[in-house]
Amino acid sequence: MTGNPIHRLLDDRGVPWRESMTSLASRYGRTPNRWSRTGDDVVLLDTQPPFLPGLLRPLTVDLCRDHDPAMPAVRMSAYAWTSRTVGWLRPCRARAALQMVHDSLAPALGPPQPKNNSNTFGWRWEFGLAAIDAICFPPRLQTYRGGNSVHDAEPRAATACYFGIETGYRPACSDEERRWIDDFVAAFRLDDRITAAAVNGRRAYQHLLEYVRAPCPGFERTLGRLGRSADGRALIFTTDQLYIVPTSHIDHVDVSRLEQGRGGPACGLARFALRGDFGGRALKQLQFADAPGADGISDQAARIADWLGVLCVLGDYDTYD
Repeated sequence: MTGNPIHRLLDDRGVPWRESMTSLASRYGRTPNRWSRTGDDVVLLDTQPPFLPGLLRPLTVDLCRDHDPAMPAVRMSAYAWTSRTVGWLRPCRARAALQMVHDSLAPALGPPQPKNNSNTFGWRWEFGLAAIDAICFPPRLQTYRGGNSVHDAEPRAATACYFGIETGYRPACSDEERRWIDDFVAAFRLDDRITAAAVNGRRAYQHLLEYVRAPCPGFERTLGRLGRSADGRALIFTTDQLYIVPTSHIDHVDVSRLEQGRGGPACGLARFALRGDFGGRALKQLQFADAPGADGISDQAARIADWLGVLCVLGDYDTYD
């Protein structure tokens, strides 16, 4: 049993948050997402009893094309609705839905932090890397009147409470990967500003999760450094996360050269273009370094590409919009 209150709540309410997306799709099925125009499918986690009262559809996991289905979903979401209203002068169904979600979660999670904005009311529970946001959008506070695919598919969503769950999951290092980190020798210095505290406290993105590892003892030697495993099978570095990337996945090194514009000063960005083990998706981009000046990172990126035996692709000069 986990000590994290959000993980404990997910376990107690039967949410299989540790299972891979492949396993979830096998158990619950894939459903076309009529609430979105992306064309991606979703998995509807139809747990019994439902995770919250008033759900307009079950807790939802997005199956995006660039997400490795062998990984668990780090984020899931839903909308909860009630026919009740709160307030006398200005009855509000959206705030009643927010209160309903609060009353369902607070006994297990304790008092949340307010998360209000100019046109929203909300609450946030956060424990370590796990978090739950509950937000409502009272119609009288909304000024944007453009289209909304969720509201088009389910009109009650306009007065519902949206809630999103971030599990904070990061894969643990295998025993072999721990040995690689124990034997790590840096070949390149990437960034001296990276700290262990920052890496420990940062959630991973779903689209890169297969390359992320939870920090393990000794990972500090990889902070802001780039190296390989002794057998050359894996690239190891820590920037915003601890990354372990199979060298067989590296297609090339890509450099973006941005000149000064309205969006910011000139800089260079270096990324690994990665092939995955699944599907026919486009190459993933994993940024590993940046530097001031449009060509500030170009030389180092070229040296790293040569060290890996792959091509370095220098992009055209561009400007911030």
